[in-house]
Amino acid sequence: MNRRHALFFAATFLLFPLGTLQAAEEPKVWGALILGGADLAVAGSDSAQFQEIRGRLSKEAQLRFSEYVLLGEETQAVPKEFDTWVVPSKEIFLELDYKGSDASGMKFFLRLWHKETVKTKADVVLTPDQPLLIRGPQWKGGYLIFALDLVN
Repeated sequence: MNRRHALFFAATFLLFPLGTLQAAEEPKVWGALILGGADLAVAGSDSAQFQEIRGRLSKEAQLRFSEYVLLGEETQAVPKEFDTWVVPSKEIFLELDYKGSDASGMKFFLRLWHKETVKTKADVVLTPDQPLLIRGPQWKGGYLIFALDLVN
């Protein structure tokens, strides 16, 4: 390598630090399966993300219960060229197909699965400050709730 090439490569690394050569981080979604009801006999655990969602749940008229139990949760990266699976439990999970972003938020085609059957399909838009809350069927003395939120 001659001196001119060596100077060119040195200048390139000085002008463009290694961090700028890396791809932008993919957005992430947090999904949770929650049980809402009164006098629930199901044990669960709490996470910081769940604590934030719990406050929002108590404000929703159709989801206002005296108790909320986190049954499962998962945070998943959203690759733009593949489907994303959010699997907080072995039986109930979401499939997200990324459809693009604009000023309104990130657009997805969502499929809610129960075991091997699609129960719900919908076009949804997720924004960082507004989680998607899906009320499901009755289960173990309460109602299942699926929460989906963008995380930083």
